[in-house]
Amino acid sequence: MNQESKLPQVVIGVPGQWTNDAEIVSSIAENSGGYLFAGSVLINIESKWSCMLEVYDHEPQMRRAFEIAGFGRIDDSELQAIDEHTHTLYLSGDGGSFDSARNLMKAAAALLKCGGLAVKIESTGIAHSAEAWNQLTNDNLLLALLNAYVTYVGDEGEFYSCGMHNIGFRDAVVTADLPPDEAASLLHQFLRYIAIEDPAIYDNETFSVDEDSPRYQLCKAPCTMFPPEDLFHNPYGIWQLSPV
Repeated sequence: MNQESKLPQVVIGVPGQWTNDAEIVSSIAENSGGYLFAGSVLINIESKWSCMLEVYDHEPQMRRAFEIAGFGRIDDSELQAIDEHTHTLYLSGDGGSFDSARNLMKAAAALLKCGGLAVKIESTGIAHSAEAWNQLTNDNLLLALLNAYVTYVGDEGEFYSCGMHNIGFRDAVVTADLPPDEAASLLHQFLRYIAIEDPAIYDNETFSVDEDSPRYQLCKAPCTMFPPEDLFHNPYGIWQLSPV
């Protein structure tokens, strides 16, 4: 998986029950709706957009990976099918923008048409059922990109987002005594504001969800949750939210 680009790399895994490489190639040509797979490249015939596509054999821990990253949103029958996968197709390409994230999103949806079972964002650690991914792909709002690529993790005391680098923004960390669901909601509202409005924000400004909610002081900081070589690492940095 290419790590040479200075832009963050988006990597998306799509497991399926294909017999061999030849079936993968033919299924993409016949069922993807306009893509071809040649060598290690997936290309959209009409737009000429392309990305890397690598084929990996069965991975025994795949079901468990989707179970964890799916946060209970992938049902048992789908997990069983994933457990019986024969190959996984990994899409990879430059992230860092809405357009690149959207193109990779559409490519993953195309692979679902070709026998793919579900989608996992390897550069975030979030997984989606085929139905959920198709709904997100068909939604042209920017919020769909956040829901597709960003997850929220942590525990009481510190909670952070992961995945905003896929679309070209800083992630966010809140350090406060909040229940995880409240912390996730706060970060989601903040990142939604950042992504949709793209405001000019400076250190020590404040943010609140509404006029009746607590205020948080904002400061830029480097991403230290993950090392630079990690797919989860955000080269744009993070926003640190601290209670006022």
